[in-house]
Parts: sequence; C-alpha cells; structure tokens
Amino acid sequence: MISTKDVQATSSSPKKTLSPGQHTVKINSIGLESVSYKAGAYHLILNVEGPDMGSEFEGFLVDKDKPNGARYKGQIGKVKFGFYPFSDGETKTGIKISRDLSILRAIQQLCIAGNKLEWFEEADGKFATIEDFVKGANVIIADGTLFNMCINGKEYEKNGYINYDLFLPKSSKDAYALESATASPSKLIAYNPELHIKKAKVETVESFGDSNPFKTETDTSTGFEF
Repeated sequence: MISTKDVQATSSSPKKTLSPGQHTVKINSIGLESVSYKAGAYHLILNVEGPDMGSEFEGFLVDKDKPNGARYKGQIGKVKFGFYPFSDGETKTGIKISRDLSILRAIQQLCIAGNKLEWFEEADGKFATIEDFVKGANVIIADGTLFNMCINGKEYEKNGYINYDLFLPKSSKDAYALESATASPSKLIAYNPELHIKKAKVETVESFGDSNPFKTETDTSTGFEF
C-alpha cells in the first residue's frame, strides 16, 4: 500500500529577493561600488525594495547583526544602473568618456523620475568629488518615492542554485529603464526574458537561490547594457 505519511509539505513562501522583470520599487539607498578588474571604475548601485508583502512575509533583516531587529517588508534587490561600470575611456571612434559625467547623467535620470531635478540643478558646485555627490544624492533619492523599473538579470550559479546579478537596461528616447510609478502614459521598457536575461552556462539546476543581495559595502557603478 502507498502511504502519504512520510511526504513532507514543501514551502510555498515567496522569495525574499527580486527577480528580473518589471517592478514597482522604492530606493532604500544608492552608492558607488568599485570593481576589481579596472582601477577607478564604479558601478552605481540602487538598493531597492518591492511592495509590502503582508504580515506572513518574513523578509531579510535590515541589519544582519540584529537578529531581533526590523525586517524588510518587501522583496529586495541590489540593482546596478547598467551592465558595465562607469569609467574614463575613449570609444573606437575617439570620443572621450568621462566616468564622473556618466555617473552624473545617471543621477540626473533618477532625479527626473523621482521629481527631484531641482535638487540636482541646485547641487551644481556644491560637492568636491563624485563620491561626495552620490552621498548627497542618496539622502534626496532614498525618501520612499516609488519608481517603475525594468530589471535585467545575469544568471550565475552558486552552490547549485541560480541567482541573478541585477542591472538596468539602457534607456532610449522612446523607452525608459526607470520612471515614476505615477507616470502616465508609461514609457517603461517592456520586459522580455529572451532579451533581458543573460544566461549562465550550467549543467543542471534543481532550484533557485534566495541569498540576500544587500551588503555592507556602499560604493558602486555602471552604465551600459550587454
């Protein structure tokens, strides 16, 4: 006879992290993160959180060193502003690329979407370095304002699970990687997993990981899609 007594119930709890797709999120913080393979290059990181998932949802701890402390109420994600880091350089056609100017343009996009362009314009000449500018912008942008985002993902395997390195696609004049959650009509880039997921080279995967993407380091950067 077949017995069902030893069959354990599987968990149907939602993931604690955001997956690639279209999401409405708030930005908890922004920062610059250096990369090991290119001196002086930065990713601009957006630490985002999705909508409140309700009382049954147990999100990651806000402070991992306080086990009885507050938890995130929504799914979280560490999103790079673009696939490649921002850096000084020159294109094949000889056009000079400025790391700091590229990061300022990214901050400007955030300010436009968050209705904070006035702060951006008044910040002219107030900060000595790009690092200081981003710290100043963090205070203004991370205020609970809601954004719509199209979030891409690069798969990577860790301990037999597939996770995602999250980043924004490149905006165009007709479609944006992020916008105000109240934008009407919306011009958000339409998410397409065939276009917006960069696949990992793995043999087999049994399930998906759920590691906390937030880290204590707060310095980041990026700018281009793959």
